[in-house]
Amino acid sequence: MQWPSYADGQDHLMKWMVDTEAALRADVDLKNTLQEKRLQLQNLRSTIQQCECNVYDHQQYHDSLQAAVDWMTLMKDRVGMCDDISGDRHTLQNKFDRVQELLAQIPDNVNKISVMEEKGAKAMDTTALKGRQGIQQELDILKMDWENYTTQVRSLHDNLDRAIEHWIKYEEQHKKISHWVKDFPLKSTVEDNQHQLVRSQELMQ
Repeated sequence: MQWPSYADGQDHLMKWMVDTEAALRADVDLKNTLQEKRLQLQNLRSTIQQCECNVYDHQQYHDSLQAAVDWMTLMKDRVGMCDDISGDRHTLQNKFDRVQELLAQIPDNVNKISVMEEKGAKAMDTTALKGRQGIQQELDILKMDWENYTTQVRSLHDNLDRAIEHWIKYEEQHKKISHWVKDFPLKSTVEDNQHQLVRSQELMQ
């Protein structure tokens, strides 16, 4: 701050001193007796204790949220490793088994989300409006991510199951054709062979 004159500077300094003293008195109001000071101290201790509880509750929520975000990222990565439903039957079966494990874990993970929501609600009880809105937004985003994740896991599980079924049908058909080719009775003429082929195809359908 630049002061144009000594008198103006003195006025600014005096005003600052008055404002500072008023602020200090507002923080710790001076008392007249020992009993009043003891009561004031007790009130301040209660306030500090309550603030410590508020900080603890908010820290619990913060840690729980961070753990949930990290865990959700890990789960998404695992799903991403199985989202390609192309490949041979063995590859698809391995992916199906991994996705089935993720599907089986959903009920336990629902409990994790519920616990985190409870901690968020507890933190919001001692948080101002803007902070409550921020916490609610974080919870909403996480719940949306969770719903998308569970939908993706169930859809991928069904798609892999169908792909494996197609492989099973293909292998069964391939086995039938192999046996048919091996046991196919050759005829003396081309026409007879073609007729035999048509009849065999009709029987296999």
